[in-house]
Amino acid sequence: MYCARRFARDAAARTFSSVFTLDEPRDPATWPTPTPRPVPKFTLDVLALGNVLSALGKDLLDMVCSRAQQQGIKIQGIPDDPNVEIPPENIVEVLQNTMGVFFPTLVPPAATAGANTTADAPVTSA
Repeated sequence: MYCARRFARDAAARTFSSVFTLDEPRDPATWPTPTPRPVPKFTLDVLALGNVLSALGKDLLDMVCSRAQQQGIKIQGIPDDPNVEIPPENIVEVLQNTMGVFFPTLVPPAATAGANTTADAPVTSA
């Protein structure tokens, strides 16, 4: 019953398509310049508490580490011993390096432009 009343109300309402249509387009020079809203600075509180990743993030990290091990891929930051935990301050970097292996188009161009030698590259094949 509620939905029927709501749909009847919406059907009777005027359209506002005129808001999105102009007789002639606006000159781009008159477009407003958006101002980004401030965001809080990154704090090391989560790092100190060891809460860098959620449970889902930890499972993702375990999954990509085991997948890299299965494929014989050595990823910078992942210890050789699978029983050794990755330090919390390295987790984000390890995830970025790992995602760069499995999804190479996600790697920013600036990150790949500076990697001229294998020593600079975050990923090596075993």
